[in-house]
This record gives sequence, C-alpha cells and structure tokens, in this order.
Amino acid sequence: MNRISGTAVRHTLLSAVSALLCVSVAGLLVGCKSEQKSFSLDSLIKKGLGGGGPNPQQMVAMAFDPDDADRRRTGIKLLSSEKWGLDEPYTKGYSALAKTDVDPLVRSAAVRALGKSGKQEYQGTLIEALKDPSPMVRWDAAVALDLVPGPAAVEPLRRQGGDDTSADVRTACAKALRRYTTRPAVQTLIRLLDDSSYQVRHQARKSLEEATGRDLGPEPSAWMSLLDGPLTRPAERVEYAWWDWMHVYGETVVEEPSTPASQPAQR
Repeated sequence: MNRISGTAVRHTLLSAVSALLCVSVAGLLVGCKSEQKSFSLDSLIKKGLGGGGPNPQQMVAMAFDPDDADRRRTGIKLLSSEKWGLDEPYTKGYSALAKTDVDPLVRSAAVRALGKSGKQEYQGTLIEALKDPSPMVRWDAAVALDLVPGPAAVEPLRRQGGDDTSADVRTACAKALRRYTTRPAVQTLIRLLDDSSYQVRHQARKSLEEATGRDLGPEPSAWMSLLDGPLTRPAERVEYAWWDWMHVYGETVVEEPSTPASQPAQR
C-alpha cells in the first residue's frame, strides 16, 4: 500500500483533515446544549486553561500534524480516550491514518482507536491492517478484530493465525477466533494446538474452550470429534440472586444451547 511520505502531499492531506476536524470540534463546543455534550464544561475549561492537557481542537491538531509522528500518535491516543473521539468524523481520520501513515506507531495507534470505537464499518480497515508490514500493526489489528467481530474477519484471521511470522500476531488471531463457532474457525484453532509457540497453543486451547464450552485438553485429536456434529455451546445454568439461597422462586432454568451472536454455527 502507498504510505504518506514527507512531501507536500502529506502536508496538504493531513492539514486539510486537521482543519476539517477542528471545525467539527468547534461545532461540538458551540452548537450543542451543555446537557447533550459527552464531555463536561468543567473539564473543557480545565483543559483550556492548561490544567488538564490539550483541549479538543489541540488534540485534533496533534493527531493530524503532518510533520511530527510522535504528536500524531499522542493526539490519536488523546482523542480516542474521549467518548466523542470514537465517533465520526474522527474515526474516518483514524481509518485514513491506519491505511496511509508512514510511521508504524501511528498506524498502530489508529488501528487501536478503531477497535476501541467498535464500529463495524471500519472492520475492512482492520482486516487490511492484518497484512501490514509491521508486526506491531498486525498484532493491534488482530486485537481490534476481537473487539469488532464479524463473518468477513474469519478467513483473514485464519490465514494470519496460521501463517504470520510473529507468534504474538498468531496468538492474537487465535484469541479473536474465539468469537466464531464455525467449522473453519474451529479447525484453525485445532491446528494451532500444534503451533511451535507455547503461547499460541495455550491461546488456541483457551479459545476452543470459550467457543465450545468444553475442555478437551491440549491434544488436537481430542477436539476433532467436535467437527462431526453441530457446533453449539452447551447450555448454561442460570444463577440465582444472592438473596434467593432457598430457590423459592422455582426450579433452576437451563438455557438452550447457543452460538456466538457474531456468527451462527454451520452444520
């Protein structure tokens, strides 16, 4: 993919984005009623007086500073720590930086911000980041996809979980695959029980336990039988409230077997 270089193109793009988002921040500060803001007036005054760090407009200027990668990274971190910084138009800015910034630390920060936002519309950006040249960015992308699950992420997570040169990335992919009770996902996790790295094997087993509700041990052969039938989670017993120790409100209710909301089981 093409990265932003230290040229007039980068200056123009980042300066334009920064100006646009600063206008959006100004709208938040001026156009909203105080009770509708996701940040308090007191906190804004404190920040504006220098008592609590940069104000929102300063955060935006930092996040899209065309000359300083450290300021961009810090600005993204500050913006994404605010509730309003996890909505549009800021998430669009994070997506652009995740795809194009020349600095891997900035791309990682942008990917983390998108994961924190939980917005499905940026899942494609996170999937693309799984192929980033930097293992740090790929790791952050896999972690973010654990927070933003969806069917489109299964194959990329399977591929990277099995092929990535970084054990940390393979481990993060194995964790993200816990969200899916599908044969391909379970097959990949079973295969990862034979990974050369202990941390990958350990996470694969934990993910299998979470996805299936079973603990069949560390050997792949013990898990293969799960592929013969429908992949569902076992029923879960409903817990009583602490004050209902005599179970006076009836018998224990057992829920029906279920699958993760992110992906139905495949028969």
